[in-house]
Amino acid sequence: MKKILALLVLLTTCTIYSQTKFEKGYFITTKGNKVECLIKNEDWYGIPTEIKYKTDENNSVVSIQRSSLQKVFIKSRLLLERHNVLIDKYSKKLNELTNSRISNFNEESLLLKVIVDGKARLLKYVDNGVQHFYYDLDSQIKPLEYKLYKNSKGGLARNLNYKKTLREKLNCSNIELNSNIKYTEVALTKYFTKYNQCNNDKNEIYSYSKVAEGGKLNLRAKLSVGISNSENPLNLNSRFDFDNKVSFKIGVELEYVVPFFNNKWSGFVEPTYQSYSNETESITQGGNFPYILDYSSIEIPFGVRYYSFLNDKNKLFFNGGFIIDWVLNDKLSFANNPSSTVTLNTTTNYFIGLGYDFNNLFSLEFRYNSPKDITKFTGLDLTTEFNNYSFKFGYNFLD
Repeated sequence: MKKILALLVLLTTCTIYSQTKFEKGYFITTKGNKVECLIKNEDWYGIPTEIKYKTDENNSVVSIQRSSLQKVFIKSRLLLERHNVLIDKYSKKLNELTNSRISNFNEESLLLKVIVDGKARLLKYVDNGVQHFYYDLDSQIKPLEYKLYKNSKGGLARNLNYKKTLREKLNCSNIELNSNIKYTEVALTKYFTKYNQCNNDKNEIYSYSKVAEGGKLNLRAKLSVGISNSENPLNLNSRFDFDNKVSFKIGVELEYVVPFFNNKWSGFVEPTYQSYSNETESITQGGNFPYILDYSSIEIPFGVRYYSFLNDKNKLFFNGGFIIDWVLNDKLSFANNPSSTVTLNTTTNYFIGLGYDFNNLFSLEFRYNSPKDITKFTGLDLTTEFNNYSFKFGYNFLD
């Protein structure tokens, strides 16, 4: 079992670190040189400190620093542009905020991320976790002013001048645009999109589209076929081992794919019914005694999953997490004296898995569950490990 686990970890590590997705695009340096290449799109939340690229599929990966970039472009995916803009850099920490509501703007040359491209353009810069948004009308880029500061009582206050700018500079007589919106990428992108549509102008949305749509839910039926066994290796006076036995599980998985990081990460919960029944004989100094183990429960794994895309339809995935067991029937008894039983309880254990997904419809996974002690809370001087590894077949109903 330890060899299987080691191999699974090794395959998972190789899968994650070997998978890179490069997309066709180009960048322009601050010296004016344009380079057509394949750019690694890492779906950055902020502004990347560097860009990794290859001139073609067979060449090695090269990096270029942000300070050397004038523009970066991946069609329908990413647009970065360098501009001289006004910015008031501040911290989110209350004890580091000033008492001034008025922004203290300084002009800097910054690489901005274009969120919406159209008649009115929305751009973003991120500094120390703080988002700064800009609007571009007629090639004049100005800040959408928003600032955190301390009020006279030492509490948190906000300068919301961006709402005034939206009302005065980015309004449309044909439709009503509600400028009372949050200073977030989601809310501002929706506003700019409506404004451009009102002016009969097309939008090109970069990086935001996944966030706007929200994450993706998957609901899968799961059938598992595996091997289970149980043993109490630490009890030398009365040892009993239940041999390997084929076991079946049935469950349902609800997964949420987060709307960033290129849809590579998700969280899931997977309630699963399992049942195991077996007989064995204990090995003691006083002789051999028959035992029966009946164990059924609803396992509730909570986990995170990482996807490694092979192409548009095929992807590998790695997941891991912990399992809570809701015991339905769990007892250990003598075969020749069924009335002499011990009701068992289980401990939380962990799992790791490696799988393949086809077209977000069918999935196949090998999963290893760490041993769990099913006699820990009985008051008996026993350590009884229950082991399981299985192949899991899945079908997605929400594709």
